[in-house]
Amino acid sequence: MKKIVFFVIFLLLLIAVPVTVYFVGTQQELRSKAAPATTLTFSPASISKAVDEQFSVNIQIDTGANSVTAVKLAIAFDATKLEAMSITNGAFAPKISASGTVAPGTATITVAAASTAQPIKGNGTIAILRMRGKAGTGSPISMTFGSTTFVSSLNETTNALTTTQPAVITIIGETSLPIITLTPTPTQAQFVTPVPTEIITPTLEPEATTAALEENATGGAMPVSGSPLPAVLSIIVAVGFLAVGGVIRVAGL
Repeated sequence: MKKIVFFVIFLLLLIAVPVTVYFVGTQQELRSKAAPATTLTFSPASISKAVDEQFSVNIQIDTGANSVTAVKLAIAFDATKLEAMSITNGAFAPKISASGTVAPGTATITVAAASTAQPIKGNGTIAILRMRGKAGTGSPISMTFGSTTFVSSLNETTNALTTTQPAVITIIGETSLPIITLTPTPTQAQFVTPVPTEIITPTLEPEATTAALEENATGGAMPVSGSPLPAVLSIIVAVGFLAVGGVIRVAGL
């Protein structure tokens, strides 16, 4: 009986040891396969520059619990306000798997770890983007990570990227305003034609003198006067003298 019990216990031990080893190995594999936890950000996160001024923006990674082997970056921005001059890898990602390219509104590059035995782990700069302000923004604009951005990590088949944060950029520049030429509105005084003032010189007529009246009484010439009264008087006086002369002649006869 004791032999049977000992045999059963031995058999159970033979079965339990391999099962225990299997489960321990599986658990260790699950622990090494961390969930996606990588974040990407821009540094500095807030930028203010002048029109035509060039500046650099660092792309920062925080791998969390991931062991990153490569990062495909796709960066998007307003092509009317910003221009990408170049993009290259940073010190935290020593290899370039796909050369950096820039185009209106986009910049792309794929950077990688030195090897799978030396993955990217922790915080650091994986790429450097060189930019130029093309035109004033008026208000801040955003530069973001595009939807094709992808982080590869050991023991992960999906994108290990979980979070991205945009950069806020302000380009300071004067707004070009059209030149407006103002034409003065003519006033009423500008349209008034001056009327020449007529200068009237009064004509003075000479007054009849006593000598002229005596001459008229003896049949002389009438004085020219502006008033008819002296002429009438002269006629009456002349008629009177003629009448008196006639009377004398008749009496003499």
